[in-house]
Amino acid sequence: MKLLFLSDKEARDLAYYLSRSVFWVEGRCANIVAEEAMSGNQTAKAAMEARIDFLKIIGNKKQNDYF
Repeated sequence: MKLLFLSDKEARDLAYYLSRSVFWVEGRCANIVAEEAMSGNQTAKAAMEARIDFLKIIGNKKQNDYF
């Protein structure tokens, strides 16, 4: 088991990401946040950065491993 130590901002951004994500059965992710980030939403951009950091922490995964 790995413990995550996140700042308050990182935790909020990750919670935002998780609250706006839609997961498909086969583990692939259709993500509303990614669309928001591409359209310039700053909170969504920070959430996507938090997601990338989170994936690195939990198993050194690449973002494309989930799409």
